[in-house]
Amino acid sequence: MSGGALLDIGDIDLRNEFESVAALLASLDLVIGIGTTMTNLAAAVGTPTLMMQPTHFGSWLRTGPDNQHFWYKACEVIVASPPYDRDQLANRTAERAADILRGLR
Repeated sequence: MSGGALLDIGDIDLRNEFESVAALLASLDLVIGIGTTMTNLAAAVGTPTLMMQPTHFGSWLRTGPDNQHFWYKACEVIVASPPYDRDQLANRTAERAADILRGLR
């Protein structure tokens, strides 16, 4: 998953310019994170999103066999199993991200 560019978006006030942040998130290929405002907003605008959960608590967010988020079709919830196994969670998320990005090429 190397070869991408890391950009500093200094022009957008991430706290106060909600529409600009939404537009920025909509322009991305993929968003990865925990259940924050950014991951929820990215999924809400249709950007493919991987949301990581350290435990099964909140797993009601997952629906169906593909772990789709209850509210957002663009979001997949990945839960650590066993709970709190960060290495396993990171590895599974990285593998899924690679699959998604390969599909975009």
